[in-house]
Amino acid sequence: RGDFALASQIFEQMLKSLVPLDAISVQLVLSACNKANQADAGLLVWQRVREQGLPYDAAGLHAAVDLCGKAGDWEEALRILAEVRSQHGRKDLTPALYERVLSSLTNSNEFDKAYAVFREYLQSGLPLT
Repeated sequence: RGDFALASQIFEQMLKSLVPLDAISVQLVLSACNKANQADAGLLVWQRVREQGLPYDAAGLHAAVDLCGKAGDWEEALRILAEVRSQHGRKDLTPALYERVLSSLTNSNEFDKAYAVFREYLQSGLPLT
């Protein structure tokens, strides 16, 4: 289990200090929120990451979409997928990202949207896992 309280406290201290946050720090905080079943808090962290232009990588994106699935926020999962499609290019558009978005949609019983995302995934040419 992640230590959500400690990770959250460290994240806040880093934001207030001159310590630069990197993609690994962001991913670790998001993963700690996920493991501690603090999905709503994790999504608030994700919102701050995006608002403040903090760095994140594919692992951070995966952690954010996992939080969406736990929080039932399939709309944010789709926003993340759309952002990756339009801004990140193909390097972050991975089977793991699609799988997490699909999980978020099916967990929320959004099967029509999941089907559309699955069709997009198949058409992307990415390998099936």
